[in-house]
Amino acid sequence: MCTIIHHISSYIRGLLFLAVMVLNLGTHQLRAELNPEEFLTPDNPYKVNTAKDLVDVFDALNDCYDFDPQWDVFSISLEANIDMIGIDFTPVQKEEAVPVKIEGNGYTIKNLTFTGIEGAYSGLFPHLGDGSVIRNVKFDSINVSLPSKNCAILAGLVYNISIVFKIVELKN
Repeated sequence: MCTIIHHISSYIRGLLFLAVMVLNLGTHQLRAELNPEEFLTPDNPYKVNTAKDLVDVFDALNDCYDFDPQWDVFSISLEANIDMIGIDFTPVQKEEAVPVKIEGNGYTIKNLTFTGIEGAYSGLFPHLGDGSVIRNVKFDSINVSLPSKNCAILAGLVYNISIVFKIVELKN
């Protein structure tokens, strides 16, 4: 009887391990399914409706190995207020200039907490690339740790001169 219980117990542990592995693989596959074309096209920005959407699109940009700042533009459109309280968030981890198009549509990103990258420049975007546009977005209750000398909440370095900040509000 003990041998049967031991075998059943081992079988159940094996099934639980397999279920956890499948769940982890499923989470990874969801992130992998975010195609760079969904957020690197300025004419068709990635629509951010939730905190998870924001985390996923930044993670996907960080995972995008063939990002070319000469041709690609990180492009998102906020479709709702985003509350990041208690959410793990990683800012852009690229050291090259990243051209950005953020259309905030008057919405707010609040309770965002992140640590910038170690390096010469640090911020949500270490370098904002030429042609970047950030407009009509509010940031509220932002908590950042910026480990470099040249740092700011949005960008450690504004690269080149044709960058537009229009109706960008930072408070608290």
